[in-house]
Amino acid sequence: MLRDLADADGQAACERLTATGQASLIKAIGPELTNFGINDCAQVVHITGRQLSPKLRRELRHATVGRVAVHGSNAIARWSAITSLDGDLAAFFGHPKPVTLVEVDGRWLISGL
Repeated sequence: MLRDLADADGQAACERLTATGQASLIKAIGPELTNFGINDCAQVVHITGRQLSPKLRRELRHATVGRVAVHGSNAIARWSAITSLDGDLAAFFGHPKPVTLVEVDGRWLISGL
């Protein structure tokens, strides 16, 4: 999803999130866009992704996920385990809450940021 954000590919990014995850992403990266009636996940990712600096694009493209705690069909990844070339990416998303995931039809989807 982070690579898709770096590429401003809203459709691909949002396919990796549940409906709740999409709302969480919009709140984290594009809350001001809702003031202009832009509240679709794919649109928010596309617009936000196009505005990223080259450095942040590079960071998002090189993100890696370390330890993930799996509990049945739910999982949690702490931002300290999601790193890139210059460290973790929590600051971009504005908060230290962990990333939550849920398994749906054999795929892990982000359910919260």
